[in-house]
Amino acid sequence: MTGRHSLELALPGASIGAVAGAMAGGLTLLAGQSTGMAGLAALALATPLALFGGLYSVLLGHGVFRPGTFGPVGLYWMAAFPVSRLAQEILAPTGGLVEGWGRSWRTRR
Repeated sequence: MTGRHSLELALPGASIGAVAGAMAGGLTLLAGQSTGMAGLAALALATPLALFGGLYSVLLGHGVFRPGTFGPVGLYWMAAFPVSRLAQEILAPTGGLVEGWGRSWRTRR
């Protein structure tokens, strides 16, 4: 397969990942963060999700995954989503990494 064909295969998964990351920015905004932080959080999650979604689409096109099977896809996203969330928290710390787990837990009581 040519590089252009692989890019065409990656487009649906990458766009779904980018939209999912953008939704995270809206939720960050609803949680009370600033607009800049919400945009940064959206970009920080949309980028790895788009990369993993595009990679999944390419693997699906090359026959590594079969359409309609849940097990291998579930295992793929069971690894890809936590890595994406970790990347988001490292690039745009809005949650527990900012305050530390112990301190944020103590202030909730």
